[in-house]
Amino acid sequence: MHDDSILMGRLRKSDENALRELMDKYNRFLFGIVGMILTNIGTNEDIEECVSDVWIALWQKPSLYDVKRGTLKSFVAVMARSKAIDRYRALSSKTSKPLKDDETDSLPDPLSMILLKADFRQVRSAVNTLEEPDREIVIRRYFVDETPLMISKNMKCPVKEVHNRLYRTKEKLKNILKNDGSEGYYE
Repeated sequence: MHDDSILMGRLRKSDENALRELMDKYNRFLFGIVGMILTNIGTNEDIEECVSDVWIALWQKPSLYDVKRGTLKSFVAVMARSKAIDRYRALSSKTSKPLKDDETDSLPDPLSMILLKADFRQVRSAVNTLEEPDREIVIRRYFVDETPLMISKNMKCPVKEVHNRLYRTKEKLKNILKNDGSEGYYE
């Protein structure tokens, strides 16, 4: 954290080396987040562009980051996730009807804190062990922020089935991550 504060101070003074150091430190993490969201819909170029957009935004407005609101790692993770969701929506609108902004779900996102705290490689590995359609449902729900109703419509299955699969799959993921040593994130 202290390192990040120093780097952000240098970045606020337009130090290009500070940006390079931040990129060296967090690029793999951001590629993991964006890659998980854009898997099966985006290209490698889409993923690279989203990650680049995060760094461009931070370079242009380093004041966006407020140390009082959380770690730099969580801040860039949220930025990457947001840009990847926007890209996902743009890409999916080419092949299906656009997502409606008023179809939001007010339930808390139980995996979001894990993504910010856990080693993203562990989460990605755990999600990749899931069978279809569970894997797609989890990605749509927790990485793309689709509501169960939206998932139901997009995947042409009953909303009750989506809820049931989400519940069972969260339990599977919980057990997989506990076995990987990530149990502190569920307590």
